Amino acid sequence: MNQTVRNFVVIDSIHGPFVINRHCALQAEALIKTGRPHIQGELDVMMPVIDQLPDGAIAVDGGANAGLVCVPIAHRLRERGGRVYAFEPQRTLFQALGGTVALNQLDNLHLLNMGLASTNGTMKVPEVDYGQDADFGQVSLVDAHAAGGTPTPVVRLDSLGLPRLDFLKLDIEGMEIDALHGARQLIETHLPWCWIEYWKVGEAPIIATFAGLDYTFYRIDGLNMLCVPNPRWDRQRLIITGEPLAVAAAAESGADSPAAADTDTDTPETNWNRALDHESRCEWGRAIDRWQRARGRGLDDDAIALQLASCYGFAGAPEAGLATLERFGDPAALPDATRGRIELARAGLLLRAGRRDEAARATVASENVLTAAQFGLPTERLYQGQALQGKRLLVHSYGGVGDQLQYARYLHALDALGCASVTVVVPDALTGLLRHTFPHIEFVGTHGAWVDAPQIAHDYWCSFLMLAARFGYAPAPEGVPAVYLSCPPAQATAWRERVSRDGHSADTRRIGLNWRGRDDSDARFHRAASLRDFAPLTRMQGHAAYCINRDLSAQSEQSDLPVTFPHQAIGDFSDLAALTLAMDVVVTTCTAHIHLAGALGVPAVLLLSPKADARWETGSRTALYPGIRIVRAAHVGKWDDAIDHAMALVLGGFGKD
Repeated sequence: MNQTVRNFVVIDSIHGPFVINRHCALQAEALIKTGRPHIQGELDVMMPVIDQLPDGAIAVDGGANAGLVCVPIAHRLRERGGRVYAFEPQRTLFQALGGTVALNQLDNLHLLNMGLASTNGTMKVPEVDYGQDADFGQVSLVDAHAAGGTPTPVVRLDSLGLPRLDFLKLDIEGMEIDALHGARQLIETHLPWCWIEYWKVGEAPIIATFAGLDYTFYRIDGLNMLCVPNPRWDRQRLIITGEPLAVAAAAESGADSPAAADTDTDTPETNWNRALDHESRCEWGRAIDRWQRARGRGLDDDAIALQLASCYGFAGAPEAGLATLERFGDPAALPDATRGRIELARAGLLLRAGRRDEAARATVASENVLTAAQFGLPTERLYQGQALQGKRLLVHSYGGVGDQLQYARYLHALDALGCASVTVVVPDALTGLLRHTFPHIEFVGTHGAWVDAPQIAHDYWCSFLMLAARFGYAPAPEGVPAVYLSCPPAQATAWRERVSRDGHSADTRRIGLNWRGRDDSDARFHRAASLRDFAPLTRMQGHAAYCINRDLSAQSEQSDLPVTFPHQAIGDFSDLAALTLAMDVVVTTCTAHIHLAGALGVPAVLLLSPKADARWETGSRTALYPGIRIVRAAHVGKWDDAIDHAMALVLGGFGKD
């Protein structure tokens, strides 16, 4: 008995089941082999745009085909009351897509068996044999008056009475310009984000249809472009890493007008200065756009590439930053100073991408050049993984106190290497805490940046950063306890007793607050400015607030907020550690305090500005410290949203889970 082989089959995927034609080029094979659509790369760029649309958003998919775009969008919008209208003129594909919608139970996805055009009417869909191998997505209505074919309605999007339009995707095989003309009123009124396949009609004609509207245009890949409505683009929430098109019509910060974009304000020097200005405000998308417009126009393109890489890192697109560094070619062929800077930038991007092993190798490459010159120590004694059995190791610190506190975890890991002795140079304020934690290590305290390191007996030397790299930046190297710093018991007891005498009830929770770091730190502008920023945290019922910055007093931070300032009793970091241990939770914008709390096992919330260094990656948790939560402010110098989030964590019993 002959059994008919079905052309359409159900294939499961990460976006739910799809009814797919087994003969369609690319679609079935990709779904079966990977569980992902063959256009998953496009979806990865598109979905962040969808995620920042408002509640109740309406998206339109012109040329829905098998639903590989409209179905993921509908899933994404459903919980926020959003709807999707999908247009597919091929009757058979429309019917198959109906099965997909039913299987996914997407009541917010509305299907229309029609095409999009500049006027309402009828066009013909060519006859298609769905039992033969083909790319059914390339069926076009352009030759609508050819002989044969099935008459199918086409409509102006403006004629359908949609109450709004937030996102428009067009992949309609040469009809894109017609569809845009038919949606002009909706586009003018609602300024939707538009994802348009351009390869058949060209970029310039598409851009011309947006004349008079405030849009910027990006080439995403060889097929698609993204038309970005500037008034609806929050550059802190969404970074676009496509290639800005030279005909961009952006009006930036009220300073650039569309008419001036390619004239007086588009000089390379202006773009350079504007890029730096945007960086200072953490407007990474704008900075990237300006650096790209300055590149290749007679300025220092190497410097621009490093700035671009840095911006991509802060924008949460480290892979794009790494690609930018490829312009330098083989690092071995570069001068030492240049190679050191490039490898340091590469290490930061790799850390932000969570690729710690690769970051470690880049760090070693940069430290080989940069640190040796800084300390004046012999390069032939630089520790790069040599056997340390019976050898004397010198570890030299530089950078902020937070770096020393973070990398102190690796001093535990040295125990297994059999060193005859270990000497560590650290800021003087850390010596008491570290000597208690590591009694078998000699610590040399410094009051400034200089120490006569060549006079310290050693066989090998390295920086704290190199030590971290030699252990692959592992958050928990073998032999290192999760709580890897300890406070002298006498000081811990004294501070618990001191806090208990402050007159609060037994069930009051103590919350340690720090809103400022070192005044000479280049990150100071990305921390809170004063106690006023933390005011809501000081007024939480059932909580008593303590300032845990040893440099701040009630006189320097005058206010009527209920905060205890124990600064006079805080001597060095042993006292600060003891005070931290007396807190139930810590909230801070200073990374030194977050490293201290994390190393001591005290629950803490780190508030980060949009310019956060690479070690914190991009999530709300960090592998460095299980008890830490990370909250990121949306805008530089504005902490309201971050403080609200931190309060929710604290009031929700954070630290007890």
